[in-house]
Amino acid sequence: MRHSSLVRRQLLVFLVLFGAILLPVGGITLAALLSPPPYRLTATPDPTWANGQSLPGGGRASVRTLADEESARAAARAMLASTQTSSSSTVGSVFRYRTAAERGFILAIDRYVVSATAPDEASLDRAIAALPFLVSNEDAGSFVSLLDRHLFLFCAGVLIYALLLIVVLSRLAGWAARRSPLPNSQVLSAASLRARLLALEFPGVTVDEDDGNELVLRYDGNGVVERLTLRLDAYARVVRAVSTATRGSLFEGQRIGFSKSWRRNLPSGQSSDRIGQVVQSSGWTWQPVFTFVRIVGG
Repeated sequence: MRHSSLVRRQLLVFLVLFGAILLPVGGITLAALLSPPPYRLTATPDPTWANGQSLPGGGRASVRTLADEESARAAARAMLASTQTSSSSTVGSVFRYRTAAERGFILAIDRYVVSATAPDEASLDRAIAALPFLVSNEDAGSFVSLLDRHLFLFCAGVLIYALLLIVVLSRLAGWAARRSPLPNSQVLSAASLRARLLALEFPGVTVDEDDGNELVLRYDGNGVVERLTLRLDAYARVVRAVSTATRGSLFEGQRIGFSKSWRRNLPSGQSSDRIGQVVQSSGWTWQPVFTFVRIVGG
């Protein structure tokens, strides 16, 4: 029963993770597919635009005519690739870039490639708005157009969402891995549990003690130093397991378990189960911590 409960919690965490990734991606993809294109032609560009024309705000634009839509997209990509840019962004068929001297815009639309440059971003937007044959669909609710004009805000939103997702999943993973005390087990004191844990032996693993309620199990081999810190919370009767790993002087991230003497997915694995079983049989809760910093969760 306890094992099936643990499996159900782990399955729930997986479903939450799957949904948290799939739903936003699916929503963004659907919005991009269903929304109107970022720009539309209101007239056929005059052939004189092939030589370029000046626009308000110091801008300049030109239009290339290709054989078909696919050729126009390929030409737009090639134009961007041949430009010495300091940064660039691509949203659908819209390309924006910056150089040391100016800002640029390239659009593949129908069988045309529209390109424009201006001294700064505001002047570039005014230049694009002044094109007599092109109009933005932003007012019509074009998701791609909004993304093109506000890409920084979109990326900031994605980053904030990812950070919140890490926080939530750290909490959920800790909840899914929690193992309650065994039924009818005698509740031992922190000192008695500490003694039982110190009596365990693992090949190549040393144990460091402190004066408080913490034990640090250390494995040092093949240039990898891994530590499993057991924190005994006497008030809540919980043992929290926090695992870290380093290679030389570079931090490599957290792992749950030692690579040689342990399996990484605590509380799974024969070796790691020995600690969990001792904790549970002592009337305490076994709680692996899934976190980047302790405050996040677990």
